[in-house]
Amino acid sequence: MRQGIYIEHMGCARRALDANKFAHYFVVNGLTVTKNPKQADYILFITCAFRRIEEDYAIIRIRELNRYKARLIVGGCLQGVNEKRLYQNFTGLTFPVSDNEHIDELFPDFKIKFSQIPDSNFVYPKSKFRVLLQYFFAIRLDFSYLKRLKICWEKRASGHCHYLRISWGCADQHCTYCLIWRAVGKLKSKPVEVCFTEFKKLLENGHKNIILVADNLGIYGLDINRTLPDLLTKLLEIDGDYNIHLEEFHPFWLIKYLDRLISLLLRDKIRSIICPIQSGNDRILQLMNRGHNKFQLKDALQKIKKIYPKLKLHTTIIVGFPSESELEFEETLDFTQEIGFELVYIFGYSKNPYITNPVIIKQEVPEEIIKIRVNKAIKFCKKHKIACAIA
Repeated sequence: MRQGIYIEHMGCARRALDANKFAHYFVVNGLTVTKNPKQADYILFITCAFRRIEEDYAIIRIRELNRYKARLIVGGCLQGVNEKRLYQNFTGLTFPVSDNEHIDELFPDFKIKFSQIPDSNFVYPKSKFRVLLQYFFAIRLDFSYLKRLKICWEKRASGHCHYLRISWGCADQHCTYCLIWRAVGKLKSKPVEVCFTEFKKLLENGHKNIILVADNLGIYGLDINRTLPDLLTKLLEIDGDYNIHLEEFHPFWLIKYLDRLISLLLRDKIRSIICPIQSGNDRILQLMNRGHNKFQLKDALQKIKKIYPKLKLHTTIIVGFPSESELEFEETLDFTQEIGFELVYIFGYSKNPYITNPVIIKQEVPEEIIKIRVNKAIKFCKKHKIACAIA
């Protein structure tokens, strides 16, 4: 009788792509993927630890899944971000997302190794119940939250998105509010030729909207002497009816590659960019270690909008970063209006226990103020007819 495995994942598209690759890995090695953990011999849970609230949910779910008779294996970002907390709550099999190939050591009899499995271009589907439960774990009763929930439901539950992952890992210079670099490790870019082959195959199979994703999209190629514009130039050699979407394009790299990016936009294939500004105030940007100022970014984005007005620009902002004043918060809101973003994802600041900057440590904005500002941000967006969602 074939053994069964139940796979569940949290978080971003990259972890959902990992889950799909794991599913393929287990199937080709003779296991059956089941939708019910009660019917499984193994459970693979891929965690998210983007913020404390995702950590909390991951721990709760690990405890729940560990009650089944199946052998639980925990992967994803939690081990890299907060190993101590994971081990305080689970002493079973684990591996970090930066070393997914460690799964081979847990299944030494498998003939086909994880590295032999091609990267996935499709997210592993998530049950609609799990999507609801995860996002209602952090529920905020307003229209924007429900809109965000609908987006996540459609993207994560359906499994119908088409992705091209171009690299793994992050840069050496980290944003001070982010923990994920601890989990994903150093940059490892997928060769241009491999990306091109995957992209061409997706188009040949009738997929016309391709989302380029990475842990840090802008740094693509720095380890292989290539750049993101190099890759885009190669992909755009293909004629046809298709659209490219760039997800999480750091402003520093957008500014750096501006001239080449504009020439690529004029090819009329790049339809949307998520450019996370996080703040519209220079002092806060410096504390965040973002590597640019707002005037550089404003100039770049306005040039893009002027030359290629069809492009849809989305962004994220962090509300209540330590020491942020009311005026600095309002400066961020004004920036979103000046640029003309079509969609703004609003994040309330989540405390980072690994920050060492004394200014950030000693001047945290009270949680009550953060909530008030989040609500102000929602009202501002609605007033200026900017779509918004609480993330």
